[in-house]
Amino acid sequence: MTSTSGTTSTSTSRTGMARDKWLGGVARNTTARTSTAITDIGVAASKTARSTLKTTDVKTYYKIRDTCVSGLTPKFTQLQSFDKNTKLKYLKLVHSIVTRLQHLQKSLERNDMHDVFVVLSNIEYDTAALDYMATAFATPVNLFTDASSVTLDTVTHANAYFLKYGKDYHGENVLWSGEKILASS
Repeated sequence: MTSTSGTTSTSTSRTGMARDKWLGGVARNTTARTSTAITDIGVAASKTARSTLKTTDVKTYYKIRDTCVSGLTPKFTQLQSFDKNTKLKYLKLVHSIVTRLQHLQKSLERNDMHDVFVVLSNIEYDTAALDYMATAFATPVNLFTDASSVTLDTVTHANAYFLKYGKDYHGENVLWSGEKILASS
């Protein structure tokens, strides 16, 4: 059964728990995480396959984390201004940026961290929930292919939604992918 509660689209599983399509079909947290809990996610959270490692093989868990947040090689470079004499150099730089973004996307997919790069197209403040929630008109937007179709505020609210209401691994993926991008520049 699918229902629209407030402005968030959910469905109910056989166990009666509401599943959130924006969180990959898992049940949404009933209350938002505090900022302290969000900060702790980057160190203490795990994705389904990583959760067991955290208790049974901590050393491997941290090796995985280090791999997930390590920067890309070569690093992103800042574009330089160009004139009529530097067209080839400019094209090489542009190609380099496109190639780096593709490399970043593949790296995130390999580490199962790409889910947080598909954000909600329409997210608004819900007075009943007292927080930003997906509207009934929200559709998924892949930031690697359609980033120009959303605003920075939309991405900010979507990331906050993942951090507050998603599973621990959603928060981990938001924080770790941010670290990876920063380490790649």
